[in-house]
Amino acid sequence: MTENQLIAEPIKYEPYFNPDTNQYNDKCPWKKHFRGTRKEYKCPCNSFMFITTQQFNQHIKRGVHKKWLANYDKETKEKLKVEMLKKDQGFAINVPVAIIKNSELYKAQTMDYSTQAITAYPGGRLYESSEPGYAISFKSVSGNNQGLMNVTTYFPVYNPVTGETDIQETTVDKTIMGRRIKEYRNHFFNVKVPELQHQNASRYQQAKSQTVIK
Repeated sequence: MTENQLIAEPIKYEPYFNPDTNQYNDKCPWKKHFRGTRKEYKCPCNSFMFITTQQFNQHIKRGVHKKWLANYDKETKEKLKVEMLKKDQGFAINVPVAIIKNSELYKAQTMDYSTQAITAYPGGRLYESSEPGYAISFKSVSGNNQGLMNVTTYFPVYNPVTGETDIQETTVDKTIMGRRIKEYRNHFFNVKVPELQHQNASRYQQAKSQTVIK
């Protein structure tokens, strides 16, 4: 057998990182309708080798692969965070990982994408509802990396005296949000906004009925 006839080693399959979901996901090595020469891949989950899209799609549905992918996502992130802290923050190579994980900076890196984005922006972040006048903002408390934030809601309130709608705001100081920003925001838009709209409608109808009586 000549050197050119030697069988090439399969390529190690690796998931890709999706910045939108902050997770590692499976992705087929070949684009749709790929017609070129395919190289064989080997998946680390159970050493399964594949060379077609069909083989890949069938493999990633298996329980053993799904479990491996979940562990890969967790373990890879842990390694990257620890390496980043060692490199960027001057940690000695021999510092135990347990100590690094207890550092404030490491805890900040374990926050979800929304929390990190708000914490990194001094002005906080404002989310507006599709309903005019309703909004909610999150602003990180200065110097805090634990998800501690000031949460402000903005909403219109019908004034029966003037017959106009005024925008009011309420702020809850130093609320521990952790990973609950999306949940808190969705609750405001999906639950509180309809309640506030109903209250405004009731005020308007009450003011209207009183005007008719007079």
